[in-house]
Amino acid sequence: MGIDVCLIDSSPVNLHAYAQQGFRTVSGDASDPDVLERADAAHSRLAVVCVPEDQVASQIVKTLQRLNPTCNIIVRCRYEANTPSLKMAGASAVVSEEVEASVALLRLLKSMDSH
Repeated sequence: MGIDVCLIDSSPVNLHAYAQQGFRTVSGDASDPDVLERADAAHSRLAVVCVPEDQVASQIVKTLQRLNPTCNIIVRCRYEANTPSLKMAGASAVVSEEVEASVALLRLLKSMDSH
C-alpha cells in the first residue's frame, strides 16, 4: 500500500515472519530511546503501542512523545483505570481491553436475549 511500517519487538523470533514479508523490523525494548531511533520513530506520523503491561506502555508513550511530539499514538491497555494516565503521557487514543471485553460480552448477552 506504499506505507512504511516498522515493527518493534523484544524478540527477533517474533519479528522474523514480518521481516520476510518486507516489513522493517527492530528488535529491542521500545521504551529505550535508542530502539525508537533505530525504528525512525522521530519521523512517524502514527505509532501503535501494544504491550502486555500498562506501565511499560506509559513509558513507551512518554519516550515517543519526547522524540516526536506530533506523532499520533494509539495505545492498547489492559485496565480502563490506566486510560487517563496514558492520555496524560501523550496517547492520542487508548483502547482498553477491559472495556472492549465488557462491550463484547454485553453484545453477546443481548443477542442471546433476543432469541
